[in-house]
This record gives sequence, C-alpha cells and structure tokens, in this order.
Amino acid sequence: MVPVPEAQRYYLYGTTDANCWDGPAVGFDAYFSADLRQWEGPLAVFRPAPDFWSDQNFWAPEVHRWRGRYFMLASFKAADVCRGTQILVADNPLGPFRSHSDGPVTPRAWECLGGTLFIDDEGCFGPA
Repeated sequence: MVPVPEAQRYYLYGTTDANCWDGPAVGFDAYFSADLRQWEGPLAVFRPAPDFWSDQNFWAPEVHRWRGRYFMLASFKAADVCRGTQILVADNPLGPFRSHSDGPVTPRAWECLGGTLFIDDEGCFGPA
C-alpha cells in the first residue's frame, strides 16, 4: 500500500478481505493520516452494487487524482470471467467509489492483474 497525499492528508487504500483469493469479496477500505504515524480508519470506500460484474478477488486498489476526481484502478474476477482491471471513480478520496468503466478495461480474454493509470498526450486516460 502506498499513501496518496492530498490536501495535507494521506490516504491509504487496501484489500479488505482476509483471504481475497477464496470466497466472496467485500470491497475496499481506506485509512487517512495527517502525519503518516497516526492513522484513522478503516472506512469503507468501495462496496459493489448488486449488479457489479465481479464477486471475488478484489485486489490491489490504486488511486489517482485527475481533473478534480479520484480514480481507483483495481483487479476483480468472477466465475468464468477473466480477472481484469476495473476503473472506479469518486468525488472524494474517501469515496464512495462507483464504476466508471463498463466492466474491466483490460482485454476480456486475458487474465490481468494490477493496472495503473496512464494519461496520453491528448489527455485521454486508461490503464497502462
């Protein structure tokens, strides 16, 4: 987990499930700190909507601030669906994060793990 600095606070995002590789997934939580020593939390920042495509292996959330919003890229999986990177978005670093992309943005036929944000010269973004 890497702290994300924002407005004199640091935010830390992590996998919530005790065993993210086995069983249903819960979501992602965050902690925040002003000094990197004392942390408050956990606070629920993402819980999937009932129609969310994935129900397991929620893994490796990474958050970036871009154009005044917060984008979380994370790995997700479902039975008979390849693991992929999904983009979530929020107006606040403590969420709630909601789906930004329609399902995974990585190739649907590939098992993908750990996407990161990439912004091209025209200002378009997606996973790297």
